[in-house]
Amino acid sequence: MKKIDKTIQLRGRYHAKIRIPKAIQNHYGGKTVHQESLKTSDPKEAEKKVRAILAVMDAHHDKHTAEESWQALARTLPSDQKALLDGAGGLSGLLKKFEAGKTALAFMEASGPTDVDPFEVEGGDVDGGEVRYIQRDGTVLRDNTPPTKILTDNVIHPDELQIQSV
Repeated sequence: MKKIDKTIQLRGRYHAKIRIPKAIQNHYGGKTVHQESLKTSDPKEAEKKVRAILAVMDAHHDKHTAEESWQALARTLPSDQKALLDGAGGLSGLLKKFEAGKTALAFMEASGPTDVDPFEVEGGDVDGGEVRYIQRDGTVLRDNTPPTKILTDNVIHPDELQIQSV
């Protein structure tokens, strides 16, 4: 059998034997060495599986390094920003809120007006100017970006329109 780096051979099978960096040992239950059967006797397959294990370890190490950097930064924040950070549930809570905001922003941008022709709605004067709307996918959107959606699902009469803020 061909010797593959970071493996040992037992009973004709390759087993991964990889030293775990100290920074991520807690992720691996405090172990200093990761050892597992690769369930193959094929050297190419063993090499591929070892690369996959190393990629996961690298990702854990990168995440750990990033978290340490963020924690160091958080320690230098002014007291008012520190209070906001703590109120958000720490760095992970702040990240969740940030991701939720990115998702909401992507949703709003995806539902923005397209290249369909605008139409005028009766009584659409606001501050002396015409408000134009665009109908798309069961909704009516204001032409000047989406602060408001008018839901038109199952609407029989225009008086039944429901307005939803976005």
